[in-house]
Amino acid sequence: MSLLRQWPSWVALLGASLTTTSFAADAQPAPARAVSPYRAAAPARALPVDAVVVGGVIDPNIRNLEAQFRPQFEQMFYVELAFLRRTCSIDAKAFAEVAKAAKAHLHVAVREYAIAQNAMMRGGIGIRRVSDTIDPHSQMERLLAPLVESKLGPEQAQRYRQACDNRAASRKRAIVLNIIATMDDRLVLTSEQRDKLIQSLSSDYQHDWEQWMQMIAFNGAQYLPDIPDRPVVSLLSDRQRTVWRQMPKVRFGFVGLRIGVRGMGMGGEPAEIQDIAHIVEEVQDD
Repeated sequence: MSLLRQWPSWVALLGASLTTTSFAADAQPAPARAVSPYRAAAPARALPVDAVVVGGVIDPNIRNLEAQFRPQFEQMFYVELAFLRRTCSIDAKAFAEVAKAAKAHLHVAVREYAIAQNAMMRGGIGIRRVSDTIDPHSQMERLLAPLVESKLGPEQAQRYRQACDNRAASRKRAIVLNIIATMDDRLVLTSEQRDKLIQSLSSDYQHDWEQWMQMIAFNGAQYLPDIPDRPVVSLLSDRQRTVWRQMPKVRFGFVGLRIGVRGMGMGGEPAEIQDIAHIVEEVQDD
């Protein structure tokens, strides 16, 4: 299903920025040594994840969450492998080695996220902190990047990291532009206000805004993500501030939605994903 709506002409097309073949179409390219905001996230071990092990056995709640999230993570994993194969020049044998080695450790990423979600549901960590600390896509990058370097060499690893950085920058810009387009429908922004809001929201970007993109794909832009007042109100007139505070906003926090929006429009054709799944299907989680 298309994510596009009839935005004003100044808005970059979202579809162009979410495809694997043209991530930088409407975004300024990342610097050569830019660090992806996803890979910059804090490691999972920083989370307060007590009661993971009960009597020498993994908490049943975490086991249940792992079972719930594993199919989504596997789909993301295959999509990321498709991105890797398109980004780097890899022969079939080397690609199979990377894919199988990564699949053997995929269960670690699933458990990390299950632990974080369990902590959130128990009140030990907030939704936004889960979003910023354990991001499924950053986990895919952290899983694949060292394997690409060890099996394909530093040049291919740098190529993959740069592609990830460009993809992240493009996705971020597309989401910010679509948020501002939704605001513009109600606030009637000036050109100067739009330019300043792009800078302001980009500086205060929250990863959980990405879930909003999936919501508007199915329900239209009836709401905004939970954007704080600070990066917005100082740029608005008094009338606009009144309208802004009346605009409905929604907060997200469920992993299934986040994985879903990242998978949309980012992978290859179904046949390509099935081919990649076949390559790694014999690898079993520990």
